[in-house]
Amino acid sequence: MTSRTDGVSPGPETDEEWEAASAGLRQLALPAGAAAGGEAEITFRPTIPGVTGFRLSTWVRGRVAEEVEQLAEVEAAAAASQQSGLPALAEGRPSKWVEDLVAERVAGMAEEEEEAALRGLQREAEALLADSQRRHCEAEALRAEAAAFEEEAAAARSQAAELARGRRPTAAAADAEATTAELRARLEACESDAAELRWTIAELQEERRVLYRDPEKRRRWWLLKKQHLEAELREARRQITRLDAENSALERQHAGAVRRREELQRRLSELEAAFAAAGADLAGTCSADGSRDPLDVVLALCEALLPGVPQPAPQASSPVTETLPAPAEFARRPPVRRT
Repeated sequence: MTSRTDGVSPGPETDEEWEAASAGLRQLALPAGAAAGGEAEITFRPTIPGVTGFRLSTWVRGRVAEEVEQLAEVEAAAAASQQSGLPALAEGRPSKWVEDLVAERVAGMAEEEEEAALRGLQREAEALLADSQRRHCEAEALRAEAAAFEEEAAAARSQAAELARGRRPTAAAADAEATTAELRARLEACESDAAELRWTIAELQEERRVLYRDPEKRRRWWLLKKQHLEAELREARRQITRLDAENSALERQHAGAVRRREELQRRLSELEAAFAAAGADLAGTCSADGSRDPLDVVLALCEALLPGVPQPAPQASSPVTETLPAPAEFARRPPVRRT
């Protein structure tokens, strides 16, 4: 057996010292499941004065088993020395060599556990460092995407401003053409009504001349006129019945439209509140009739979300629109009556 004198006191020299060492070393006990490779923890219960009990983790079971085997060799050597006729020592306190040996083993196991814990902490630190580098790379990628998004937003703002500048003159010209076409249609309708009135007046004047010349013809004319008016009355009543049915259907449609309008008004209020919460000013997008242009709403939202949008210069109104009266003004004018 190899001598263990690494800076500690010499081993037992007499039989009494060997017997005391064997009694102290036999206090190392292994649990039942340790020898079979179980997961039970190993407990060291020394009886040496000054050394208290402690628990060893499962990963040092092999080391403890190895130490027990070496201590068994020590006991075998002590038994051999007794059989050789050496005098035996009385049972008593173990020698300083045994205490130093046990303390050395305990310190070595504690150092191994500490080194294992340090290696685990080092691996965790390396994992945290790798995760930090990965997050740094992701942050750089996000910054690059944000810069690209800002460039696209600036391009969209400039394009929207160009579209807004080019759209207003086109819309004014289209409105002028629509107003001119509507005026022409109204003029043609007025001319047609005037021609019909002139023909009716001429017919009534002719009938008046005929009736005043012959009383019998005047009586027959009134009878025919009565029949004609009765037929017109029946037709009017039939039309009234049909119109009443249509009116009922239209009233139902109107009630549905009112409910739909209220729902749309509620949704519009919610959208206006949401836009106002986002910072979009929709007051300038409302036209005279209460409608809103979708492009103006989108521009207002872009100005709120992406500040710094260049405002388009105000466009001068078309001279055609300024000289022509509005369609509502024509509707208020009385029709021209010709005699």
